This record gives sequence, structure tokens and C-alpha cells, in this order.
Amino acid sequence: MIHSIPARLAACLLSLFLAVAQAQEAPPDGATPPAASNVPAAESTPAEPSAVEPVVAAPVSGVPVVAEPAARESEAAEKLGATPAIVVLPPEFVVYQQSVGATEPVPEWTQAAQANLQQAAAAVLSSDGRFELRTLPDLDEAQRAQLREHVELFKVISMNIEGVVKLGGKPWQSVRDAADFRVGDGLAFLRESSGADYAFVMSGAEIRQTGGSIFMQLAIAGVLGAYVPGGGTYMYAGIVDLRTGQVTWYNSSLGVAVFGMGGAAKTDQEAGAAKSIATLFNTYPASPGLAMVVPEPAATPEAVTPAPSAPEAAPVVEAPAAETPAVGVDPATSAPQPAAQGA
Repeated sequence: MIHSIPARLAACLLSLFLAVAQAQEAPPDGATPPAASNVPAAESTPAEPSAVEPVVAAPVSGVPVVAEPAARESEAAEKLGATPAIVVLPPEFVVYQQSVGATEPVPEWTQAAQANLQQAAAAVLSSDGRFELRTLPDLDEAQRAQLREHVELFKVISMNIEGVVKLGGKPWQSVRDAADFRVGDGLAFLRESSGADYAFVMSGAEIRQTGGSIFMQLAIAGVLGAYVPGGGTYMYAGIVDLRTGQVTWYNSSLGVAVFGMGGAAKTDQEAGAAKSIATLFNTYPASPGLAMVVPEPAATPEAVTPAPSAPEAAPVVEAPAAETPAVGVDPATSAPQPAAQGA
């Protein structure tokens, strides 16, 4: 009996050792034990313990690429190198007939003169080569009224130049040396609708005398010894910057008829209108009697400043989940302290 106890104890210890050994070699619950194979397992590359590949955020769709400013610069330089475009505005011009009793407008002569002057101006500008002629677009009633107002304003400016500025003597010398006249920016809509940079503007009148008017003029001159003004033609022409409304060029033609001779341009005839416009434009770009202020220059290719390129967006990297709390420094103790979580 005494000898059997150690034998039983040894058997129990052996059974316990075998059970432990089998528990260590057995796979976890639910796992399939690997099948035995004679093929050697492929050598696996150990994964980096904590390396996380950066996740680059995809660009937002619809956002323009940074190359757009370069395209705008190229387009602006191309436009700046082109010949300036100009459009001819309908002239404000009236033909009158002066009789013994009154001076009255003649609609037929006026309509013919306006059409001939506009056509003659277009022909002169298109053949000059310094401008690219554009067609006046169709206008609604409000736009036509606005156009007439600005042409009338140009006429007022012209009458002021001829009657005051040029004849005003020394007090007006500074104005003549730096003539800066503007009609305002109300014609800017023409720049948008026609693509023109400038507008050719005309105004004036022509007065023709009848036989009775000439006879009366001669009689008064013989009796009183004085000359009584009779017929003639006055015309004002200018070029207006549609961007600023500034008159960049100006000229005038003043012809007085003496006892019915000379002075009448006969603008209701094509030849007379063409001669009048050619005479006016012959001085371009000089404005006789005036030193026009140089218009505000549009940007030249040298002056075009390219838009600064936006810096390339840095890739957005998603930081890996922090396994170790961030460590800060407590200024009081100078000892590392865990950063506050969920602040």
C-alpha cells in the first residue's frame, strides 16, 4: 500500500504533463489545423511594425487648375497686339436752307448728308490701316437715345473748344496744352456689343442760301458797308475711347460762304461728304490747336503682370491613430506630461 502511493502520484503527474502539452499544441476553437505539406513554406517578408502609408486626398472635382492665369495672360497679350477696333456713330448733322425770312432744316438733305458722312467715315477708317472697322450693332430705343445724348454732348464740347478754348487767349493756354475732354462712360455698352475700342463721332451743320438771301446780303453790305454772315458749313469730328469716354483726337472744319460762294460742303452728295471727312481726318493723330492728354494706356505686353501661381497643394496625409498619448511639457515641473485627451 505504501509503495502504491508514489506510483499513483507519478501517474497523475504524467497525465497532467501530457494534458498541458496537448493543450499547447492544439489550435484555437473554431480554427482549422493546417494541413500537412511537404512543400516548404514561402519565406514571408515581415511587415513594418507601425508604418502607415500616407493617404493622399483626391483633388476636389470642378476646381480649376492653376494653369488658368497663364491662359488669361496669353489671351490678353494676343488682344493687345491687335489693331484697335473702331465703330462709326451716326452723325448729328443737319442741313439748313436760309431764305430771306427764315432758316429752316431740310429733312431730305439732312438724311442724305448723315448717310453719306457715316459711309465716308467708314471708308476712310477702313482704308487707313490704323484701325479695324466694326459694324454698329442693332440698338434698342433706350440705347439709341443714350447714343444721341452722348453725341450731343460731344457737340457741346466741340462748340466750347471752338468758341472758348481756342479763342480764349492766355488764360486758356493751360487747357490747350493739356486738353482732356470726356463724354462719360455711357457708351461702354457699345464696347461690349460691337467689340470696338473707340468710336468715331461727328456733329455739325450746313447752311445753304437761297437766291433771295444772297441778294439781301449784298444789299445790306452795300448800304451799311458791313458783312452779314450767310451760309457755310461747320463740322466737328473726334475719336472717343469707349472704355473711359475720353476724346483722344479732335478736329474741326469751319467754312463760311461769302455772298453764296464757297463754304458749302454739299454733304448731301457723296463726293462732298467724302472730301469733308478726308480733310478732317488728314491731321490724325494730331489735334490742331490742342495737345490732347494721352489716354490712360491699356496694359502692354511688357506691362502685363502674370497672376501669381498658386502653390501646389500639399498632399493631405491622414495621421495614424495615436497608440501612445502625446507628450507635453509641464512648464512648472519641466517634466513630460500626457496631453489632455478629448479637449
